[in-house]
Amino acid sequence: MSVHSKFIRRNTLSRWALGILLIIFVVWEANHLEGFSWGYDEGLYLIVARLVRSGYTLYKEVSHSQGPLFIYSVVSAFELFGMSVAAGRFVIVLYAAIGLLAVALTAQHLNGWASGLSAAVLLMLAPEFFRLSRAVMPDVPVSTMATLAIMSSLRYLRTGHRKWLLFAGFAFGIGCLFKLIIIPAFLPIGLAVLCFHPSTERLRAWRKLASDTALVLGAALIPGLICLLVYGWQPLYDHLVAPTVRARAAFPLDTAANARWIGEYLLDNAGLTILAIWGALLLLPRRSASVAVIASWGAVVLLALVFQTPLFFHHMGTLLFPMSVLGGCVAGDLEERLRSPWKPITWRKGIILLIGLGAVAGYVFTLPTTLKDYRTLLVAPTTSRQTDATRFISTFTWPDDWIVSDDPSVAFRADRNVPPPLTDPSIRVIAAGCLTDEHLIASTEEYQPQAVVYLSGRFTLLPRYLEWVREHYRLAKSYDETAQIYYPRKITPPLPIQHPQQATLGQGIRFLGYDLHHSPFKPGGQVYLTLYWQALDKIDDDYTVFTHLLDSEGRLQAQKDNPPVHGLLPTSAWEVGEIIQDRYIIPLPPDLPPGDYQIEVGMYQLETGQRLEVRGEPEGEGDRILLGEVEVSD
Repeated sequence: MSVHSKFIRRNTLSRWALGILLIIFVVWEANHLEGFSWGYDEGLYLIVARLVRSGYTLYKEVSHSQGPLFIYSVVSAFELFGMSVAAGRFVIVLYAAIGLLAVALTAQHLNGWASGLSAAVLLMLAPEFFRLSRAVMPDVPVSTMATLAIMSSLRYLRTGHRKWLLFAGFAFGIGCLFKLIIIPAFLPIGLAVLCFHPSTERLRAWRKLASDTALVLGAALIPGLICLLVYGWQPLYDHLVAPTVRARAAFPLDTAANARWIGEYLLDNAGLTILAIWGALLLLPRRSASVAVIASWGAVVLLALVFQTPLFFHHMGTLLFPMSVLGGCVAGDLEERLRSPWKPITWRKGIILLIGLGAVAGYVFTLPTTLKDYRTLLVAPTTSRQTDATRFISTFTWPDDWIVSDDPSVAFRADRNVPPPLTDPSIRVIAAGCLTDEHLIASTEEYQPQAVVYLSGRFTLLPRYLEWVREHYRLAKSYDETAQIYYPRKITPPLPIQHPQQATLGQGIRFLGYDLHHSPFKPGGQVYLTLYWQALDKIDDDYTVFTHLLDSEGRLQAQKDNPPVHGLLPTSAWEVGEIIQDRYIIPLPPDLPPGDYQIEVGMYQLETGQRLEVRGEPEGEGDRILLGEVEVSD
């Protein structure tokens, strides 16, 4: 077999190996989508995508401080697979697979297929990549776009084909619509253009240099210009630029602290760090344009983190991509040296070989710790407060209710919406002054949410809003002073009652009327009913409310009985003159015949079954109150 045939066969096998590796990665990740904690950031992106999927306009109605393309990626996943956490996470897995491919092709360009395959494996085994590749957050997608841009610029250097330059600029521009943290990656792309036109040539062909520069800049600007045309400059400035500028003023830059944190992160990934450092040292003597591009990529990512404010842990994941490329080059170098053992080895080559083997041994030594981290990431460390709050919201609120929360993941998992202007109550946004007490109060008044949930302590930064909440909502559950659920909203005149109706129950309870929601009603559906009560006197006993659906012959067809406000507000706790909003969901049987039905309500003592006497309008005589008719249709 000729050398060329062996080369072709080797490349083919390597491509197949990479394809199999990517398939294994996607299948593995798709089967472990729940192995991620309920983080604030993930909840934020999920709830924003939920609102956009529901028809609300990004930036004009929905508050969001990052680019739009990531949100629409999640919305597309919702369209295809349903509105769930797993659907959102799966689209990140696909971005991560593309990122692995881009890393492999970048390393392959530098040092052959052994480097490419090794780089993909190193990135895939990094615990932080495993964590972020299943989180609905833009960090992995934006790093994927940056790596695609770098890979394309290397292809441009090798072939001179301007299509690769066009693709590099476009991938960078797309990345900017995910997250602006990609901006420093433009330096390596620009360096590739300059390196393709050396100084002697640049004096003679400055027009081509200017043309290539304009090409990459134009390709990078196209996505942004389209975004500007769609949303307008004012909403983009208010939501993207202003919060970033104000946040930098609110969080003073501390490069020393950032550097220490980055150092700790590199030590936590010591095996990969050692390989990346040695890979960089192996490449530097080549003094090629490709090496300059890769070196500048790693350098700008590192410097961007040092000067990032505020710096969060998930930002560190951007380091993994260039580190994996450099680390993969070590494997490629070793493979090349060990492939020809019969060649004489000088003392210099021998030392390089031993250091390379030592770097690999160091990485292998850290693998048990890495695999241990993997096992801990397979099960989401969700707090009991989050699960309990999610269960509470799902039980006590209705599907179309608004919920205000400083933990958006709870609202999303409870299948409830957050008011569009209040999707991002992050510390960064609050500290920057983009979300104030007045803004929160005004939006809460406008959207009339049924519950206010704060679990993460972010709302404690807005004390006037919390004081307002305590005045207008009832405290339903308290975990501690920084984590509480307020439900329901206190009702004050004038009453927003659809169907006013007066009746008196017993000696101290007045029925004021009711609301009916979500008509028309169908078999197997639900009747959403709101009752309004008022305490005329102090009530000593606790009563249970009954809501019955009767057919034309007075037979019971459906019912829902429970103490007022799901037991959160028993009648003995009612204050004199207080108005109680009491909501019920009456499930309709699937085989319920179409027709007109009557709703009757009232109260009784659970221990004896004795109903309270009703006095008032004709519909309220005896021991029940008859409400309006309900039409059930097919």
